[in-house]
Amino acid sequence: MRQWIIRIATLSILLCGLAVSTVQAAPASQERFGALESLSAYFPKDTMLYVATRTDTHFVASLDRIIQAAESQLPQGVVPPQFPSNLTTALDLLMEQSGGGTFAGDVRPWLEDTLAVGIYPAVRSAGGRIVIKINNAKAAADAALKILQNWTSRQAESFILLAPTNNSDHNRIAVYSDVMIIYSWSDDGGPQPVPTLNPNVTANPYYTTALSRLPESSYDMIAFVDTPLLIAYTQRQGYHSSGDWIFPAAVYRTLGSTGFGLHVGTDQTLTLDVVQTPGNVTGLDALDIHFTGKGASLTPDILRRVPRNSVFVAQAADVGSMLEFVGSGAQSAAKKFQTILPSIITGVAYGYSASSAGLVSGTFGSLINTEWANVFFSNLSGYDYTSEIRPLLSGSSALFLTFNPSYNPTSPTFVNREPFDGALLFEAADAQTAHQFVTKLQRELAISIYSSGDDNAVRIQEVSLPGGVQGMSLTIYGQTGQPFDQFIVANQDNLLVMGTTRAVNQVLSGDGLGFVTPTSVTLPDAGAAFYLNLPPAQSPEWTVFTRSNPNDMTLRLRPNLVQSVALTAAGSEQNDLLMRLTVTLPCGDNCG
Repeated sequence: MRQWIIRIATLSILLCGLAVSTVQAAPASQERFGALESLSAYFPKDTMLYVATRTDTHFVASLDRIIQAAESQLPQGVVPPQFPSNLTTALDLLMEQSGGGTFAGDVRPWLEDTLAVGIYPAVRSAGGRIVIKINNAKAAADAALKILQNWTSRQAESFILLAPTNNSDHNRIAVYSDVMIIYSWSDDGGPQPVPTLNPNVTANPYYTTALSRLPESSYDMIAFVDTPLLIAYTQRQGYHSSGDWIFPAAVYRTLGSTGFGLHVGTDQTLTLDVVQTPGNVTGLDALDIHFTGKGASLTPDILRRVPRNSVFVAQAADVGSMLEFVGSGAQSAAKKFQTILPSIITGVAYGYSASSAGLVSGTFGSLINTEWANVFFSNLSGYDYTSEIRPLLSGSSALFLTFNPSYNPTSPTFVNREPFDGALLFEAADAQTAHQFVTKLQRELAISIYSSGDDNAVRIQEVSLPGGVQGMSLTIYGQTGQPFDQFIVANQDNLLVMGTTRAVNQVLSGDGLGFVTPTSVTLPDAGAAFYLNLPPAQSPEWTVFTRSNPNDMTLRLRPNLVQSVALTAAGSEQNDLLMRLTVTLPCGDNCG
């Protein structure tokens, strides 16, 4: 890109407010996303990246509030005095450096409510354009000429054409009555009397599919990416040997298109929805690897047993099914490869060594034999997977971490040197299954540890826990005789708890439990979730935690930049993967 397009792109990015999203424009969906779709007619059908954002006064003001509230939480002196305090100030600074004027006085009067950016294939390099909705062609052209040095304008048939005085520069800006289109150089794009295209990106089925699968009907920004095409196009300029295209292309095609939707909340939250559609799955189907689509959904029940002050929480609805999908997929693929395995082994033997061929053969042999895999697991762990482990994994499960209140990186006691306490929770199929696992664990764990030849001293014993619960304790001692790890496994009815001593005791006692998550951060029918909650920067917990690296300024400022993060994932009946990322920024007294 030339210098002028960099300037325009910078202005566009500022207007987008750090956008990472795309526009949709199919006629059937235009009521869904409103004005964000209105510019899709200006982009060609083979567009591989399309991004649209609001640019109206209210949206820019909401971005200003977020930036100002976040800045107010930073310590004095972190932000340089000359640094723009909000988006409007940054736009004013850009206007001043480019030729004078202000955003409010020279841009806002003609700027309408939507801006879109697109990239599409071209002959020598990717083509691209920026389309801005306007209401006054002359005012928009005059403002552009202020920014672009050594450019001239002339009246064309149906638009004002802006062009550089350098004849070798083929970049152009066309200002029509309702849109300004900024064209980057390409062999097959440029101003036309009629700016709309037919067919355009709305006729692209990958575009319409990705955006139709987004879970909400209203966003501040939306985006579409033809993922395999864009990935492939970025490799175009790299060096490739004659056969390099075969395998990457096959892998890329397993991906479908990707849709994004971003919403800026009034409560200092940024919510990004992502949908990844499946691509060409013929090869996976041939290997008997089938995505199951919509699976089990999360329930809030197990979070009632998680400490409310947890720093990190991961939750899954049916972790057993997730593990079995990976395992069965690998076994199915290995079985299909049996027919070509002899030729693979022969090729490896000739190319490398007979021992390498034997390794390949043995690896595939272990994968394709399900019965021996079960025998191997049983002898390694002492448990039968089907009858003793799988019932533990069929319900909800959670992992949580809390700050260790005794944390001190220089403590002479090893246990206090760990910054976190934590535990794993499993809702077993019934209380008997959970109890049987704990009862067997003491002996099976002793066999595994003692046979490993570990030089550390180990103590495995039964312990009495809150609520009359009996559990098993594992303590590992260092050479000084002090414990540096101490874990407990216990069950309370059908709840199996495994973790550090303090964390397990807290779960069983019921003290301070009840992790709360807003419903807005969770996708409908989500099957997995991850939550990160940071305490205030000046809180005793965070002050103690930062002792591990007192000179790390990024670590110290992290609670000033992020208050909480939530990521949830779900499958759909169309085998799409949906994810929702919600980031809450700290705002102190400036919320609302």
